[in-house]
Amino acid sequence: MGMLERTTIFLGAFLLFLVQPMIGNTLLPAFGGTATVWSVCLATFQTLLVGGYFYAHLMRQCKSSNNSRLNIRHLCFHLAFLLLAAGWLIVAALHRAELLNLASAMPAALGVFSAVLLMVAFPYVILSANSTLVQDLSVGKYALYAVSNLGSLIGLWAYPLAFERYFTLTQQWTTFAGLCFAYSLLFALLVFIKRNSTATSNIDDTTSATKSVDSTFRPWLYFGLSALSCFLLNAVSTHLGSDITPLPLLWVALLSIYLLSYILGFSDLPSRIAPWMGILLIPLALYATWHMGLAEFRHFKIELLTASCVLFIGGFIIHSRLYVSRPDPVHLTAYYLMIALGGAFGGALCSFLMPVVADRIVEYPVAVALVLAVALAGIYDKANLIPSDVRPHWLTKGNAALIGIAAVFGVGLIGAGRVGSAEGVVLKRYRNFYGSGVVARRTIENSVGEPYEVNEFRCNGTTHGFQILNGRWAGNTPTVYFSKHAGGLPFLNHPKAKSNESMRVGICGMGIGTLAAYARHDDFFRFYDINSAIVGLARDKTLFSFVSECKGTIDVVVDDARRALERERASAEPKYDILVVDVFTGDAIPPHMATREAFSLYLDRLADNGILAFHLSNWHLDLMPMIKAAAQAFKLKAEAYYCSATPYAFESTWAFLSRENLPEMFDARCHARVDFSLVPEVGLMSDERHSLLPYIQWNVN
Repeated sequence: MGMLERTTIFLGAFLLFLVQPMIGNTLLPAFGGTATVWSVCLATFQTLLVGGYFYAHLMRQCKSSNNSRLNIRHLCFHLAFLLLAAGWLIVAALHRAELLNLASAMPAALGVFSAVLLMVAFPYVILSANSTLVQDLSVGKYALYAVSNLGSLIGLWAYPLAFERYFTLTQQWTTFAGLCFAYSLLFALLVFIKRNSTATSNIDDTTSATKSVDSTFRPWLYFGLSALSCFLLNAVSTHLGSDITPLPLLWVALLSIYLLSYILGFSDLPSRIAPWMGILLIPLALYATWHMGLAEFRHFKIELLTASCVLFIGGFIIHSRLYVSRPDPVHLTAYYLMIALGGAFGGALCSFLMPVVADRIVEYPVAVALVLAVALAGIYDKANLIPSDVRPHWLTKGNAALIGIAAVFGVGLIGAGRVGSAEGVVLKRYRNFYGSGVVARRTIENSVGEPYEVNEFRCNGTTHGFQILNGRWAGNTPTVYFSKHAGGLPFLNHPKAKSNESMRVGICGMGIGTLAAYARHDDFFRFYDINSAIVGLARDKTLFSFVSECKGTIDVVVDDARRALERERASAEPKYDILVVDVFTGDAIPPHMATREAFSLYLDRLADNGILAFHLSNWHLDLMPMIKAAAQAFKLKAEAYYCSATPYAFESTWAFLSRENLPEMFDARCHARVDFSLVPEVGLMSDERHSLLPYIQWNVN
């Protein structure tokens, strides 16, 4: 293999995986900032990969008559497609807003799928064909696949560490288009050099020390293994992304682990150790499935570690079997095509079908059980055998089968009890594009030791509200984060509240509508929530009565809050006395609600003496630097408190901004005031550049 082939295949793979987090980050604001954006993007890319590999397979069938190399005329057409793809990226960059508006008008999952197709489908298909085409032009064959995966790995990490942090979105798109033009020239040079080469494309990868035990072409094996591999990746991504901010860094980390398992699996390393990994996977799978049900993801680092290990070990086992069972290189393009088809099927099954057929996230334990079954079945598979000289005497086929059956049954049994588990009696469940939630009736003990019964709503592992059903705080007492010493502060201390004037209030993020408890007879409260299922729960008087028994006028807008506020600004609707932004709590947050443009919008919708309130309780992010930066940028008065727990409320963090001096709300018995002089200086994000990395709390358990 020459340096030119290596460089070409490396750069192509670099670009192919650089675009994935880039498009995901581009689409987040248009679809509410939910982590499901990434899983749908991932499934879409896996589908597009089929198109690229099918295109490469057709090119292989169009070889010249002497079968010594790819047909030069067809390669020239391919070069033209590469240049057109780069040109389309420029068009997509210039008309990004129009394309996003078109896609966001569709149902969410279909909209994400359509946006990816509109913006990058053609370039992605053409780029994805290049790895196979370069391998076919060269004598390296399968060995070049490791170079391709290495380029993919570096391309992934280049995005969060460099592109996202230092380039605006427009600069990212134009830079990516420029690199695609450069790649086109590199590929043209390779074709020019190879056009008179006498090297045959049918030479096997004889440099590889480990040969396939059986070089028979087995398409259904490749399809099935690849489907399971991608199902596992998407399942782990959905599971971990259900209760953490949708950072491109998390996407990149998981996809990198997956690629690393491919790199190591497509090498000579697995010949003796891969089957042993199946045995190692048994305790890991049992522990990972058990741990997934722990309350509120408070052990997220352990969750992240175990799920990542399952992804790596499971992926390594599957990919090593794919490599060991690889066919003769004459079937190279068909082999990769079946891998792509399987990946598309597995990705679509996890990201599109499972949310429809299951009312909770079951794909993670299902994936763990299936991978475990395949791994243990491989112990005595003839293509992946533990050599007899190192196999312990007790590991007979019968014992291996018993261990495998018991382990898979154990994972299934634990998973059935853990998935969507909720204390108490489950009253209602839902699952949709924006996550999964459960309402349960249970008895809890408050901070002074008194038991009381509540209806509790949990979304993606986070408690978003509960209503007390008995005892002295029963009824519409504001609970959880919204007690009178926390989220209720602006409602009780606003000048209009003290003078008994009516108020207009906007609340971004509905939950169960707890803040409606503060509405008086002449007050107008408008809630915004993108998730219609949550709105349905809040309005269901058999579950919660904050909305149904509200004294004031209630209006609910089912849409992204920022998009709805922009419409109100355009139509010059009356402004708000209080605007509450409650979208930054424990689960995935929408980055587009934390940018300079978003703060400008909030202030445009706020009356001159209005109060802008932010709920900042979050396990993974410290957003206080955002409040400090916004106060400095817009010359606002700022106060922030760490609010103590009460018998009916949790600890919480709230920040308040206003153009005028804020009313005195601090109570030393209930609050600890935030000293903004000690808060780190972090620049305010913008719509064009919105990396959340500076806000991550790395030292949180």
